[in-house]
Amino acid sequence: MNTRNTRFIWASLVVLIVLAMVLTACSGGSQQAAQADPFENIKRIQTAKVLKVGTGAGYYPFEMIDKSGKTVGFDMDIAQAMADALGVELQVVDFKDFDAILPALGAGQIDMILAGMTITPQRAQAVNFSQPYFQSGQSVLVNNKHKDAVKNVMDLDQPDFTIVTEQGTTGDVAAQKTFKQATIRQMKGGNEATLDVCNGSSDAFVYDQSFIAVQAMQYTQCVFPLLEPFTKEPYGVAVRAGQPDLLQWVNTFLDSYLISDAYTDSYNKWFVDSAWLKEVDMPTP
Repeated sequence: MNTRNTRFIWASLVVLIVLAMVLTACSGGSQQAAQADPFENIKRIQTAKVLKVGTGAGYYPFEMIDKSGKTVGFDMDIAQAMADALGVELQVVDFKDFDAILPALGAGQIDMILAGMTITPQRAQAVNFSQPYFQSGQSVLVNNKHKDAVKNVMDLDQPDFTIVTEQGTTGDVAAQKTFKQATIRQMKGGNEATLDVCNGSSDAFVYDQSFIAVQAMQYTQCVFPLLEPFTKEPYGVAVRAGQPDLLQWVNTFLDSYLISDAYTDSYNKWFVDSAWLKEVDMPTP
C-alpha cells in the first residue's frame, strides 16, 4: 500500500469517527430534551409540599398582619387558594424592603409574588406576569389643612408642596412624572408615609387607590382622599422567568378563580365590608 493511499484511509477514518461522535452527542441531547419534564416547576413545588409566596405586608387590604400575627388580606386569599389547588402548604415570605422582592424571586428564594404588584414593562424584563387579577390606579391622601385649596390632583403641583411616596412603587414613578414643581420625597413604607402626611411633615401621599381609601377611613381627623385614580394599573402574579409550566398553571387557575364565589366573597370581605379593620393593628399618628 503506498503512502498516499494510507494517508487517505487514515483521514477517512478520522472523519468517520468525528461524525460518529457528533451524531452521538446530538442523539444524546435530543434524548435529554425529550426527557425534560414540561411540568418540572409545578412538580418541584408539590414535591416540597410548600408554596412560597413573597409579599410586602402593610399594603391594606391586600396583605397585612392581623392581631394573631398571621398575614391576611385579598392577595393572601388568592395565595391560599393556589396552595390548596396544588395540594401543598402555603408559606408567606414577608419583605420589609419592597425593592428586595424581585431579586428574591430571581434567586429562587420564593416561588411567586402576590403583593398588589403592578404589571409594568420594566418589571416584565425581570419576571413573567400572569394575566391581571385586579385593576387599580394611583390616588392621593392629603393633609386636612388643604381641604379648601386642593380639589384635584394637579392642585398639589406647587413649589411649596411636599409629596411623599413609597420607594420602589409605581406610585413613586407616577408622582415623579406628574408633579414637576412640588418636592417629591421617598419613604420606606406606606404606613410611614401616611403618618408623615397626618402629622403635617408633608402635604400629600401618592399610592394605590385601595390603600388610600383604607387610610382615609382610619385617619379622618388629619387627612382626606382624592380617590379618583390618575393612572390605570393592573395587578399580576409574578413568577420567575423561564418557568412556562408554572405561569400557565397560574393563568389557568385565575381563569376559574376570578369568576368563582370564592373571589366574590374575598372581594366583599376586604373591599366592601370594613369588619376586618378590627382584626389588624393600624399605626397611630
